[in-house]
Amino acid sequence: MSRLEAWLVHAGTLLVGGTGLVYAWMRYLLAPSDPFAVVNHPLQPQAQHLHVWTAPLLVFAAGVIWREHVWKHWRRGIRARRRSGISLVLTLVPMVASGYLIQTAVTPGWRTAWVAIHLVTSGLWLAAYLVHQVVPWWLRRRRAAGDEGLAPGPAAAAGLLALLALGLAAAAGCREETPPPAEAPPAAGPVTLASGVDEAVLGPLLARFSELSGHEVEARYGDSEELAAALAAGEGPPAQVFVSRDAPSLGRVAAAGRFLPLPTELTGRVPASAVDSGRLWVGLAGRARSLAYAPERVAEDQLPQSLAALAAPRFRGRLALAPSSPAFVDQMAAYRALNGAAALDDLLAGLAAGGPVTVADERAVVEAIVEGRADLGLVDLAEVLAVRPGPDAEPLGARVLASADASGLVNLVGAGLTTDNPAAIELVRFLLEPDAQAQIARETLWYPLVADVELAGAPVSLAELAPPRIDFAAVAAAEAAAREAIAASGLGAPGSK
Repeated sequence: MSRLEAWLVHAGTLLVGGTGLVYAWMRYLLAPSDPFAVVNHPLQPQAQHLHVWTAPLLVFAAGVIWREHVWKHWRRGIRARRRSGISLVLTLVPMVASGYLIQTAVTPGWRTAWVAIHLVTSGLWLAAYLVHQVVPWWLRRRRAAGDEGLAPGPAAAAGLLALLALGLAAAAGCREETPPPAEAPPAAGPVTLASGVDEAVLGPLLARFSELSGHEVEARYGDSEELAAALAAGEGPPAQVFVSRDAPSLGRVAAAGRFLPLPTELTGRVPASAVDSGRLWVGLAGRARSLAYAPERVAEDQLPQSLAALAAPRFRGRLALAPSSPAFVDQMAAYRALNGAAALDDLLAGLAAGGPVTVADERAVVEAIVEGRADLGLVDLAEVLAVRPGPDAEPLGARVLASADASGLVNLVGAGLTTDNPAAIELVRFLLEPDAQAQIARETLWYPLVADVELAGAPVSLAELAPPRIDFAAVAAAEAAAREAIAASGLGAPGSK
């Protein structure tokens, strides 16, 4: 192994090990000065980012020396540093793999497991590295002092310890500059909230939050689209928190530049598909689009697999739609944003040609199926799960279609912040706690987004659906055109056939 390769390994270990130790100290050993802080130390996010950014250097260095150093020494049976070298090899793979799996885990159970594996294997790696470099040097007589100075091994080991000490000292110094809680200014007034989610659902949760945190919440309720339009235009009463019943409304406010980025500690609690690409809002629940059907009249294996398949001749006159419902408009806008205007026109023309039963809202779609006026229909899954048929009534089934082209769109109930008020951040965190998520799921029959909380009665779990990330700002921009396309398609006014 050349000196360049040796120093590449040492540099990778210094950077990754040093940043990892500093981040672990901040993440697991410190307590935040502010009880509403989302991190334990102001430099914690930077330490995490540096750790992630430098990790590929160590992986690259290990690959560089694998053939000429690791494999060659193994084949030749070289005994020097053999045990510590084997320890490094055995800990490298789980250390690297768990590091990447932490970034992709979507359930707390798996994430905790990968974190534990990463911490243990990283500690073993660093210990084996120090042994591999220092012990052989310590056991033999130091070479006479010359131009070379310390050998690479002990120099690198000393560097690792120096980097760790420097990082901890700098971080501690920065922490000392943070004012203690007693000197922090109190929150100015109550948390103001605008909500498109009904007061019957959100009100009890807000009351519970105020009871636990001591922060008063002033909430006003209304239509998500109207509230979003006012927030985007900077009109109406101010709102530090906006809770929307649909993601396009969140996308509209985000596109207007009214939201601030959310802490990763919040956005990391839900799947990546439920977070805005710029972390400007986070999902609180999922409203999955589904195909409701009567199992006694439509065999499960005969159900369509996409929206376009609903235009097949065998479904003529058997499909119920609510063309004017906001959920249908959102789905068509998403279809247009993903597939283009021509594809949406073709879809709507095919649906209209099939002579669907058109009704006023999605509850009426379900009623049309139950009453036998239609055999299947497009609705939010919650509308199907809410049906409690009598003992003599036909059962009602639901199929969530593939979501790649918006056929099985999972629209998101979510929240964004227009302020960095710690109390507002704490409110969003509270709504992402398992107890709050479970209560929202019970009251609304929407999918909870945090792991280990399930939607009772759902035909498929959210993890199995694996919805893609959608640019809901683009969906919001397509809504007006989608409404025009629906009106021009010939689907007809509600109640026609």
